[in-house]
Amino acid sequence: MNRRNALGSLSLIVAGVVGLPSQAAQGDDRDRVKSFPTDSTEEPMSAETTFRLTRHTLTTSKSFDDSTGELEKRAPLVGVSKLDELVALGLPQDQLRARVASLIGSSGFMVFLRIRHDNLFSQFGRTRASVQYALGNPLIAKEVTDKAPAICLYAPLRLAVYESPETSETILSYDSPASLFGSFGIPEAAEIGALLEQKMRDLVSGCL
Repeated sequence: MNRRNALGSLSLIVAGVVGLPSQAAQGDDRDRVKSFPTDSTEEPMSAETTFRLTRHTLTTSKSFDDSTGELEKRAPLVGVSKLDELVALGLPQDQLRARVASLIGSSGFMVFLRIRHDNLFSQFGRTRASVQYALGNPLIAKEVTDKAPAICLYAPLRLAVYESPETSETILSYDSPASLFGSFGIPEAAEIGALLEQKMRDLVSGCL
């Protein structure tokens, strides 16, 4: 493991619209405020949630290609279309679950989407690489969104890898799954968030 810096964390206060007023906030880190109806005939309701978020940022002297190559070995690029193909087969649940499980990498994750920003941005003069991954585990995602449907906002998770503008180092950054899932105030969801936190930590550490 060629590791330049230790794990760094940044605590932020973030706000998001969750649209589930019945999920009342609990704890000091969350606060929901109902708004007035925007239309007197339909009377839609909305809610705002403010919560504390931890962002993990790690730096390595490994090259961008080496770091992303290792990541994609541990969390293979599967793509949503592959899952759609499995669904179209009409398999029994146990067989479908087994087929999905076979696509998950050694990290416990698969990559659903990979966005290479520099493919476009290099055409406008950028010389450093950057990529965002949408990754997760469909079987875990099903379990946690059964507990809290609004968590689909964070399923899949996001992980960014990019070259430092100042140095030749590679930076990996992601928002804490424990923070994200814990923001809903549902203990079962928070437990799954903590599990994913450790999986994400292990995945990223293996790329340094």
